[in-house]
Amino acid sequence: GTFSELGVRPYQHLFYQQLGDLYLAQERYRDSAETYRAYTRLFPDSRVAHQMQLRVIESYEAGGFDGLIVEEKQHYVDLFGVGQAYWQQSDADTRSAIEVPLRQFIAELAGYYHALAQAGHPAVVPAGEQPADLAVQHYLLAGDYYQLYIDSFPDDARVPAMGYLLAESRMDAGRYRDAIEHCVWVAYSFSDDPRAAD
Repeated sequence: GTFSELGVRPYQHLFYQQLGDLYLAQERYRDSAETYRAYTRLFPDSRVAHQMQLRVIESYEAGGFDGLIVEEKQHYVDLFGVGQAYWQQSDADTRSAIEVPLRQFIAELAGYYHALAQAGHPAVVPAGEQPADLAVQHYLLAGDYYQLYIDSFPDDARVPAMGYLLAESRMDAGRYRDAIEHCVWVAYSFSDDPRAAD
């Protein structure tokens, strides 16, 4: 039988990890990231898939690939987020391990897109897009991440602030009804928060 017919082996991730680590030590950042990523593609349900995706991000961080870092953090959130299949099948210890980077990445992605929208003049505007349209898309994307944070971690101390930023991003995107609904939600749900009165 071939190697693939043998099925997943508990040590299999070590091959990818060691090769990725070797590439990282050689400052071959893309090769390192792509090696870790190959593992998550081949074994997306593995108990270490989330750790390998963190290594993808760390490789791009080491190489200073800002755009790819954002993309891979989004990928992490999409694959391992609360409510996703991976989360559903994971035990409590794995969920705890995933939760730390999830909180960080969702908050960072919300802030990243909010800042892009506020900058208003992106360096590169895709063909057929107007800078204003792109800003609206970024405000909406920021709001989606604020909402994801609130939905994923409803008991988190940062939820009132995220709710306020969600309302602000919807307002700035011209989604006034949504903005008002979120403002009212923050005001009534968190009346003791200093921003609730705003």
